[in-house]
Amino acid sequence: AIARDRRLGGALATRGLGSRHNPVGRVAVRVIAMPSHDLVTSGSTFYVGWGTLALINAGLAQSKNRSGLAWFLASIVLGPLATFFLVAFCERIDVP
Repeated sequence: AIARDRRLGGALATRGLGSRHNPVGRVAVRVIAMPSHDLVTSGSTFYVGWGTLALINAGLAQSKNRSGLAWFLASIVLGPLATFFLVAFCERIDVP
């Protein structure tokens, strides 16, 4: 059974283990409709992901004895392309 709750703009659904004649075990679950385009949340997760990828690329570059700072800055601009270049074309430099 679903009943509209107009104050919160959502729906109230009852679900549970009870039978139709024995409502014991039924639980009310409130579903609130969220806006589909929340720019603050979606934009901030994009930047967090991009920055995390830049940090990962810097660590990957340092593991190959390359400049972590240079690859971090390149990753800010290039993003996943910098990861591809690091993995595909950059060999490990042996330091004597």
